[in-house]
Amino acid sequence: MRRTLLLFVPLMLVMAGCAKPEAAFVGKWQYADTIPKTANAQTDAQVAAEMAKIVIDVKADKTFSAVDRSGTYAVSGKTMTLTMSNPKSDDDKKPATATLSDDGKTLSFTFPGTPEPAKFSKVGG
Repeated sequence: MRRTLLLFVPLMLVMAGCAKPEAAFVGKWQYADTIPKTANAQTDAQVAAEMAKIVIDVKADKTFSAVDRSGTYAVSGKTMTLTMSNPKSDDDKKPATATLSDDGKTLSFTFPGTPEPAKFSKVGG
C-alpha cells in the first residue's frame, strides 16, 4: 500500500503540472455585477433582468461567444485576452481582458471604452 502511494503521488503532481492554463477559464460566465439603482424600481428590475441574460461562453478550442459577439482568446497566467472576430465598433477592434479571481469563480472583464471592470461568475463548465 505504501509503495503504491509513493508511486501515485509523484504521478499526480506531474499530471497537475500538465493541465492547460486555459482550462480554468472554460465554461459559461454570467454577468454578476451590481447595477446602480435609480428612482424607478420597475426600470431597475427590467435592467437587472436584461443584464442577467449576458453570458460569455468560453470554449476549450480557444474561442468564445457572447450575445452577438464572438472571437478568440489567449491565456497568460490568470489573464485572458479576447479578440473579437466580428467587430461592430472601433472599441470592438481593441482586445478585452479578463482576470480570473484566486478562487476561480469570478472573472473581471475590462472592455475597451468602459471605465470599470465588469464582474462575471462561472455558471457551468
